[in-house]
Amino acid sequence: ARQESWQARASQVALAIKTLLPEIAPKSRNSWIPPAVSGHEKQHSIWERIWQENPVEGWDSLSENVLTILNNWCGDLSQLKILEVGCGSGRISARLAMMGADLYLLDYSEKALLVAKEKFERHKLKGTFVLGDMMHLPFELDSFDLVWSSGVLEHYHVTEQEKAIREMARVCRNNRTIISLVMNAACLPYRIGKWVAEKTNNWPWGEEYPVNSMIATFLMAGLTA
Repeated sequence: ARQESWQARASQVALAIKTLLPEIAPKSRNSWIPPAVSGHEKQHSIWERIWQENPVEGWDSLSENVLTILNNWCGDLSQLKILEVGCGSGRISARLAMMGADLYLLDYSEKALLVAKEKFERHKLKGTFVLGDMMHLPFELDSFDLVWSSGVLEHYHVTEQEKAIREMARVCRNNRTIISLVMNAACLPYRIGKWVAEKTNNWPWGEEYPVNSMIATFLMAGLTA
């Protein structure tokens, strides 16, 4: 009876996923394209409110995964000058600072920068905190060894993504690395959770357009991926 109950539940879940897929998934792997309407200022106000009301500071498995990716791609980070674009709480950059890297943290939310700065001060870490716009980075040409972002570019349409990547490339030294981590459109649990949250008016993050890959956007910006 228990096995039959489990099978019935599995069938219900499979049917629910099959029913939801036409709404939450793109028709093809390359059809999930953000609209060509700027949401930059709208996103600014949304994230300022989020950081004012509910700053996220804790370390989690996603943070650990991002740190692992940075280590795997870049190797020894201890002597690098690093810029995080859209730093939020700065928790990952704080770990990089603990490794000995020279950290610059940029965000357009004053509250986010305050949270990040307090974290660095609490752990007696050195960092430079910059209030600025990723579309117009306030740094000179070839200023950094590594420029990276996580959970940022998926909130903007393709032309804004391209502009931000060009800026990241401008301030990154030749033969160095630019890394941008975004939400994956192929992740079904994420897509279902996002769809449910949006349908119930519980999605707080504003516009968010997951993609399968950022390769095309990097190529548009004149880079290789």
